[in-house]
Amino acid sequence: MSKISVIAVWLLILLTPVPFLSNILIMEEGHFAYIAVNTEKSKPNNNSDLLLIGREKGVDQWEGPRHPILPYLVIAKVFRAFSNPADFDLWTLEEKTRAARLPFYITYVISMLPVMLMCAWLFRRKTWGEISLPVIFIGFLGTCPLLVGGALQTYYDGNIGVLLTTLCALGLAGIPRLKSLPLRIAILFGCGFLSAMGKNEWAIAFMGAVLGTMIMYSASPHKYPNFWFLSVSALLGAAAGSLFHLFIDSFNYIQGVYLIHSFGYEPHRNYIRAFIYRIPWILPFIPISILSVFILRRFLKELLSTHFTHMILLLWASILFLGFIITPHLGDGFPRYFCPSMAAFLSFLIIRMEFIDFLSWRPKIRLRLMVLVCVLIMLHMGYFTYSHIRQRSIGSIPGRYLIAHKAMFVKKYKHFLLTGEVQKTDASMGYYFQDMDFINNS
Repeated sequence: MSKISVIAVWLLILLTPVPFLSNILIMEEGHFAYIAVNTEKSKPNNNSDLLLIGREKGVDQWEGPRHPILPYLVIAKVFRAFSNPADFDLWTLEEKTRAARLPFYITYVISMLPVMLMCAWLFRRKTWGEISLPVIFIGFLGTCPLLVGGALQTYYDGNIGVLLTTLCALGLAGIPRLKSLPLRIAILFGCGFLSAMGKNEWAIAFMGAVLGTMIMYSASPHKYPNFWFLSVSALLGAAAGSLFHLFIDSFNYIQGVYLIHSFGYEPHRNYIRAFIYRIPWILPFIPISILSVFILRRFLKELLSTHFTHMILLLWASILFLGFIITPHLGDGFPRYFCPSMAAFLSFLIIRMEFIDFLSWRPKIRLRLMVLVCVLIMLHMGYFTYSHIRQRSIGSIPGRYLIAHKAMFVKKYKHFLLTGEVQKTDASMGYYFQDMDFINNS
């Protein structure tokens, strides 16, 4: 019973995004699609300017992403290598869309493998009563609109970002199980290094989490051998990763630092309105916070001694969440910036639920919680079913009527063919119609 339930939940998590692979690309998703799919026309001029911003007289115009370059190089070099460019111009818009979204979705599936490994520690318990509530709760978080929508976007926050996060989480989760000091040092250094392979703020948040754990440890009476040595190795890893990113492309790395400031300070935007707008996607963070506080109160001694790397993971998830919740930047309307935080929280809860004796809880409380979480999963499925049937976007511009968006693309392309005028439209048209001159307005 328990094995079947676990398999069913993971199939639900991994397969929920599949029906949306053909959802039309919107706005800046075209930037990433253009470099991810090898159409023979979409060839960046160098390894620094990787975003298509327009096309004039058939010549692509490129600019730098203004973020650390490595994730873009992964998209341009790795994703691109697996695409088949044959007869691209003859493909339907749906076929072009699937070709663009598929490598990002596959990356998301791979990102769940470390989570499954962490689940294996939790699911060693034999009886269904012991694992029923954790399994259902994992299903709730794994099917939340934030992770499902992020898995399909051709932006990298919800797939490559989640992969980096879960790999780091796996390393942090495994440290208390290892006895070899050199191996623990190497893994913590590697976790820090990986945290710096994405956006600037991910590494900053990781270093903040390590420093926060060090401060809490210094104020705690609990002691752990080699704590300071291990913690410093994590900091050095993040610093080394940041320097590596700076070395391979200093311009885009420094621009990423400037973007942190510009996103955090947008006086023309309403902070309260931005917060209210995000509520549907960040609601799962409420039960996450409740369970995290319960774990902190119950296991604080362990989290500041033998399992201090779990505290690093919790603080990393919290800083990533709080860092974005206080910004008014909405982008394309989908809060993909929270995806790494959700993945980190999911990993933390999985590795800590192993130590919770759920059978000691009152049966009525367990049953009510299970029913509540099952209802929430059904609400998720209802949202996805409605969005699929009604052809509504679950990613960029959430709720956008996709048929109307597709019709707008076709209309603009026909207008270009008739007049030859440069079209002011979003970058996705530059991917779909690679003979069309355009200026990006997104």
